[in-house]
This record gives sequence, structure tokens and C-alpha cells, in this order.
Amino acid sequence: KTRAMGSRPKPTAHTPYSPTQVYTHYKTRAALTLDLSQRGVSELEASDALAAQSLGHDWYAPLLGTRRVHLLGRSVDLAQLLSQRMNAHLRSSVETAVSRFEAKDLCAVVELQAALRCTALTHSLLAKSLPEVDALETVMAEVNEATGFLCFSSRIAAHAIKEAIDDLLPHFAFRADGDAQFRAI
Repeated sequence: KTRAMGSRPKPTAHTPYSPTQVYTHYKTRAALTLDLSQRGVSELEASDALAAQSLGHDWYAPLLGTRRVHLLGRSVDLAQLLSQRMNAHLRSSVETAVSRFEAKDLCAVVELQAALRCTALTHSLLAKSLPEVDALETVMAEVNEATGFLCFSSRIAAHAIKEAIDDLLPHFAFRADGDAQFRAI
């Protein structure tokens, strides 16, 4: 069989769902929602509806709506297992965004903001179906290593300060007439 490029096969009763597929579906939906909201769709709910429509039927909603499954005489808390996997994927997503920011210069803060907005929207979409998912603030604090009370140092802040001291201050000059930093000639 040949299928059109970019089309996905529809899951059947024999298609196993993996937590990675579930997370990828919701992250793609979040990215499409943010892209549509930047292109002029005014409300986030309207752009989410368009994004969900463009992805097609949500095959994962029944899976996420299932709380307990009886398997081989045992009761399995499917919601808890899926929440654990989604928490791991959320932490990995935030870790990847922060690591990419640390590997680049200060201009990558825009990329960091976009990645964290997409992860936050992914979290909110998942939290509607899986309320056991950890709070995004907790995930961010753990990955950013800012878990202490009144902790003022974090990976993001440390990298931003380092880049400002090492690159911004020596190589850029502030022009008061334009209220902007320019690379010194």
C-alpha cells in the first residue's frame, strides 16, 4: 500500500498507543494552536479548535478518559501510569528547552520563550484529561534547579547573567536616542 506523504495511518483496535505518541499529539496540537494564534485567530480556544480539527480525530481521548483497567485479574490505575509518563515527557521537554538556551547566546531567549509557551500549552491540554499531571511550576522549578524557598539562582538566570557579562557588555553599546543596544564598531 502506498499512502500520501504526511498522512498518518488511522489507529485500529490492533494499534498500540504509546505514551510518546500521546504526548507528541498534544504537543503538536499546542504548537499548531500557538501558530494559529500568532497568525490572527484572536482567541486561544478558537485556535485550539482549529488545531484539533487540522489534526483530525482525537484518538487518544478515550485512552486518557479511562481511569482503571482490569487486566488478568488485577486492577491497573491507567490514569496514574499515563500521568507518570506525561510528567517525564514534560520534564524532558523543559530540559531540552533550557539546555538549548544554555548552549546558545543571549538571543536564544526568544526560542526559549516559544518552547516554554508550547510546553505550557501542552501541559494545560494534558491536564484537562489527566488531572494527576504535576503542576507546570513544579516541573519548571525542578528542571531549572530553583527548588529552594527564596532561591534566586537558576540555570536560566545564571546563563543570562553570564552571557550579559561575557558578550553583551563588552561588545555592545547602548544608544540613548534609540533606546537599544548596538554592536560596537
